[in-house]
Amino acid sequence: MVSLQIWSIIDQNSIGLIFFQILKNVDYIIIGQGLAGSILAYTLIKAGKTVHIFNQEKINTSSRVAAGLYNPITGRNMVKTWKADEIFTGLEHFYRQLELWAEKSFLYPIKIYRPFFDVSEQNDWQIRASDPIYTLYIESITYKSAKENIRDPIGGISLKPSGFVDINSLLDACRAKFNSSNSYTEGIFEKDSLEIRKNSVIYRGISASKIVFCTGISPISFFDWLPFKPVKGVILKIKNNLNLNFILNRGIFLIPQSDGTIKVGATYDWNDLSEAPTIEAEAFLKNKFNELVDGDFEIIERYVGLRPATPDRRPFIGMHPEFQTLCTFNGFGSKGVSLTPYCAEHFYKHLEHNENLNPAVSINRYYSLF
Repeated sequence: MVSLQIWSIIDQNSIGLIFFQILKNVDYIIIGQGLAGSILAYTLIKAGKTVHIFNQEKINTSSRVAAGLYNPITGRNMVKTWKADEIFTGLEHFYRQLELWAEKSFLYPIKIYRPFFDVSEQNDWQIRASDPIYTLYIESITYKSAKENIRDPIGGISLKPSGFVDINSLLDACRAKFNSSNSYTEGIFEKDSLEIRKNSVIYRGISASKIVFCTGISPISFFDWLPFKPVKGVILKIKNNLNLNFILNRGIFLIPQSDGTIKVGATYDWNDLSEAPTIEAEAFLKNKFNELVDGDFEIIERYVGLRPATPDRRPFIGMHPEFQTLCTFNGFGSKGVSLTPYCAEHFYKHLEHNENLNPAVSINRYYSLF
């Protein structure tokens, strides 16, 4: 909706000078159109809310270089990821609905195969196979080598639901939708252009009830007190004679691409936060690859991204402690594809229906730092 606001200024000769400013009124302004900003915007739109997105496009954002993997069983100890039962029940359905809205395909459901690390782990999964807590996520278990050219002497486990999202395609398709409804503006966020009122904000001619910052590792100064722990990740795109029809995941991941290449990743570096790949990172991925697969490979491309990780591996969601019209929806780290849809719906219910935020994701847990 557009409203016309008029200010009158009377000069010394009582001549009225009328200034007009056109304001576009929306429910939410969103700063950042990475995975978090795109999914939050879509969640609000499908709930009947209006949004306007401001975004500064960068090539090496974590969303643009991420592999987009989703996986219910994670870590060296192979345990269910946080909130797995709630998150994964409707995850693929969410992305299918988003594909329909965005008029683009970007979801690729594909099984994950994890070779057993040792006999102890193999025994653990023999027991878990009959445990209803885990049966939902087990596709099959093998107890001897089952995959050609894969180093899995004592077998492994195939997991579900799993796969990957082509995040670049998702972001491009969502941007096209936002542009088609005049809900997208390209450009760097300028703090001095933001007017904060008691029950609303105004930014660059747009008025909203709230502004939500989804800015990755570059938190706006309003939220720079949150303890981000950015981590650098390197991913390689390779050519190899493997004919993978599954994702191989053990210490690193190997994700087959539609063009016959494979994405191999990823590294985790909390010290070197430069935007360049390193010899050490490449050597690490090569060594891990050789532990999992017979044969060598040719590197086609290298990707580097800085993930907006947090100390407790939970996102930062909530309203500013002083300005309730300012919000953040950020810090999803390497689990963005699986966590963001669940958290976007959770945040929407908090914003529109006053449902309490889960303390595990609420920025209340860090108010003492403010």
